[in-house]
This record gives sequence, C-alpha cells and structure tokens, in this order.
Amino acid sequence: MQKTYLGLFLSCVFSAGASACEVDAEFIRESNSDTLIACLEGSENDEFLNGRDFELATVLHLAVETEKNHLVLDAIRRAAGEEGWQDLRDRLDNDGRTALHIATETGETAETVRWLLTWGADPNARYAVENRWNPLASDYGITPLHLAAMRPNSADVVSALMAGGADPSIARPIESNADTYYWPAFLVASRHAEDLRVLTAFAAGGGELSVVSNDDNNALHVAAGWDRPSSVIRFLLEKGVDANATNNEGQTPLHLAARYSSKPETVASLLEAMDDPCAADKKERTARELLKVNEAIAGDHALDLRFHEICVEGN
Repeated sequence: MQKTYLGLFLSCVFSAGASACEVDAEFIRESNSDTLIACLEGSENDEFLNGRDFELATVLHLAVETEKNHLVLDAIRRAAGEEGWQDLRDRLDNDGRTALHIATETGETAETVRWLLTWGADPNARYAVENRWNPLASDYGITPLHLAAMRPNSADVVSALMAGGADPSIARPIESNADTYYWPAFLVASRHAEDLRVLTAFAAGGGELSVVSNDDNNALHVAAGWDRPSSVIRFLLEKGVDANATNNEGQTPLHLAARYSSKPETVASLLEAMDDPCAADKKERTARELLKVNEAIAGDHALDLRFHEICVEGN
C-alpha cells in the first residue's frame, strides 16, 4: 500500500554511500552505527532527520525503539543542531509518544533515559496529549513515569526519571467500563509490583506513598485488590500507607484482600493493622463475609479463627 497521508507518512529515502537511508524501523534496526552515522552526516541528512515512517515516528523514535547506542543518539543530536534537536526530542508519533515515552515503555536501559533527560527531554510529557501531528489521537495522559511504573524491573528507570524532574503526583486516566479513574504513578507501580524494587525507588526518590485515586483507593487498596505479593503489603504498611482508609464504596484494603487475594498472609497483615477490621462497606459487607466467597482462601482455618476472635469475641 502506498504510504500517503498529507505527505506525513512518506519515508525519506536517499543514498549514503552504497546504502539507502530510510526512516524505517527495519532499516534502522538492521543498520550498524557507522551506517546510521553516515546517513546523519551525509549531504541530505535534513531529509533523514525530518522524515517520518507510516506511524509518524522520527529517526529518534526509531533509534530509541531499536535500542541503538549513544554514538547514534549523539549523532542525531549533532545533526539536528540546537533548534532542530529541541523540536525533534519533543515530536510525537502517531500515538502521541515522545522518544522518552518509548524509552520507558519498551524497556530501554536507564542510561538511555538519563541521556534523553540530560539533553532536555520533558520527564512529564503526556502520552497523546496535544498531539499536533495527529489531532485524532486519544488523550491518555500517560507520563514516562507511569510507563516505567508498569514494569516490575524498571527501578533504575524510575530513579532516573525522579532525579530528572518527573512529577509523581500527575494522575493518568484508567478506564473501566463507563468510568474513568485517575491514578498517580505510585498506584500504577503498586498495581504491577512483583517485588519491592520499583516501590523502593519511588520512596527513595521522595515520592508521596499515600496518594489516592479519584475514587479514594490508596496503594494498599490497589495492591490488595490486584493480589500483589504479601511483601508489597507489608512494605506499604511499614511506610505508613493507611490501612483504615475507605474508598468511595466504603471498602478498606482488608475488604479487597478478603475478596481478591490468594494469600492468607496478606489478609492476616491487614487484619492486624486495622483499627476496626469488622467494619462493613456501603453495601453492608464485612471483610469476614467477603472472605467466604474468595475461592482461593475461603475456609482458611487461621483466618476464620482470627476473624471470630476479633469480630465475635471482641479480642
């Protein structure tokens, strides 16, 4: 199919020595550093720098996506010049992503993230917001920090972003059925955490751990509701996240753990941390009642006994 869309989808193709230089993911992935640098330093480098592929990605987007080394990235920056670089680093692809979004989304190393930040990339750029290249793009509002928070092995990237000025208080939309919820990045990290690395990076970077969504879920609600490891629950409790907090349905983290967790120790930790573990939510359901419909841990003798001691015997 011919690539046409108001001229923006045309790939730039020209000769550089024996090879054609194309703004194309396959070409950039398969080319070595010397070939790409030759393209960038050739007589027609402006076409290479300003070209876009059919997804509106630039040579910088594609170099980051295909994990090219910093020799190539430095060559892109030099070839662009000061003003051209400022435009190139902020350009959005068809989905509204900057190169920094791609670096944090595709698992690039923290070194590449630091390199982009050092050379002025916006750590708080919003995914698909104000996309002047594609006005039909959706407004997802996702920052690079949100993307890094989704990856359990991205602690170094989170640290780099926090050190580079990323604002952890920015809330991104999470769509669920007809509702839209807004989550700061730490809630995203709590949803995806498989261990403590990313959460620790947020804490070390000065992030506020007691943030809540617009429906009043805190990190304990999220971690309990998504059945994260018990070590995550203990970490959040140790860091002072409120176990007694209720969301807009009147549910505490214990309610969600009792209903959705597969780990008795998670429920036990929250049970002991709460002031009133026998409280009912807005639908008059207690955590003890919700535990009975949790197929994974319903009938756990130790939990049943402890709930009975607290909620029936008052001990």
